[in-house]
Amino acid sequence: RGVVMSIFCMAVFIGPFAAPFIGGFIAMSSLGWRWTMYISAIMIFLGFLLIVTFLGETYAPVILVRKAATLRRQTRNWGIHAKQDEVEIDLNELIRSNFARPIVMLFTEPILLLISLYISFIYGLIYALLGAYPVIFQGVYGMNMGVGGLAFVGLILGELLGGVYILFIQGSYARKLAANGDKPIPEWRLFPAIIGAVAFSIGMLWFVSYSSTQILLLLVSNINVTGWAGPDTLQPSTGWLQWLREF
Repeated sequence: RGVVMSIFCMAVFIGPFAAPFIGGFIAMSSLGWRWTMYISAIMIFLGFLLIVTFLGETYAPVILVRKAATLRRQTRNWGIHAKQDEVEIDLNELIRSNFARPIVMLFTEPILLLISLYISFIYGLIYALLGAYPVIFQGVYGMNMGVGGLAFVGLILGELLGGVYILFIQGSYARKLAANGDKPIPEWRLFPAIIGAVAFSIGMLWFVSYSSTQILLLLVSNINVTGWAGPDTLQPSTGWLQWLREF
């Protein structure tokens, strides 16, 4: 799950951080700002077509239900069924499991509440940079939309560096997991988060200290800001979810 979560976090951050300079250059070109919407719509439509065409069902209970239905038609044995066919859909149970239970866990498990607040705070600061960067690089330094948006490349590089680090340490995590009988320990996920919390704080302090004086130092601080903000701050929550699953 650590690998998947890291890749997911990189995708979540890299997309919004790539949009400002791509959209800026498109808006400044002969295409005009409307094409920022057209291109997004085209990409979404193509993605939808690819999903419908090539993405098959991977949920095991649903696959077994479909296989059982095929066997019934082929053998005329109407008693063949999957275990999922025996499950009766109860609206109250669905609401309790998918809505009420997460809320109860949020307010009854202190560690879950604290991690949720911490990650929400980090996310808020990260996405606030989408509004702060144009003010600094376009307002203070007089860059245009395209060139000013290139400052987000530092954030993208930082996100990639943080993600690569997480992928690099997955080998040691897998070895510890195997030695412990495949029972995950949430604290094993905390070390990158500890490094990330310190590095992120230094990067933010660096960013606000040099936002109007040293542009080179400012660009370097960008890498530090999100190099640890994405994958690393989510690692403890991943371990916590694994613990909940085992519990």
